[in-house]
Amino acid sequence: MTVKKNFLGTIMLLLFVVAASASNDLPFGPDGTDQSEKLVPWLAPAVGFTPSVDAFRISAMSGNLVLNRLGAYVTIESGMGSDYFTNIWGGTLAVTRHSYVYGGLDLFTSRGVINGFKGSRKEIGLGLMPWKGLVLNIGWSGSVGTSFSAGYTIPVFRNQ
Repeated sequence: MTVKKNFLGTIMLLLFVVAASASNDLPFGPDGTDQSEKLVPWLAPAVGFTPSVDAFRISAMSGNLVLNRLGAYVTIESGMGSDYFTNIWGGTLAVTRHSYVYGGLDLFTSRGVINGFKGSRKEIGLGLMPWKGLVLNIGWSGSVGTSFSAGYTIPVFRNQ
């Protein structure tokens, strides 16, 4: 029952934050020009923690590289004091200029899809860019629960 409560709580938090972020995403800039589709491609290294398995995580994420909305990410999680290890590969999808959703799965480790889809490590999450390049990610997985990470965006190039 607690897994369902944690999942529901995480989803509610994600929906609240996306709604708040979308309401601040104004379609016009200070000079009156349309800013609604000016998504800047970015890369973001991030570090974080997965509390339920006591694992450190490091990620490399990208966004807005394909079709001005899609990107990719890879995350490595390693247990601190345990043999827990995963390598998650996935994609990102921009929701607004300041938020994106991501999802992926472990492909190659002992918890990976190569050993069967059932029981493999899969995650979904929400990324927010609340202030000047800061990236905050909150993810959820049925097998390990909630994970958190933070990083910094590096613009790849600017739209003209």
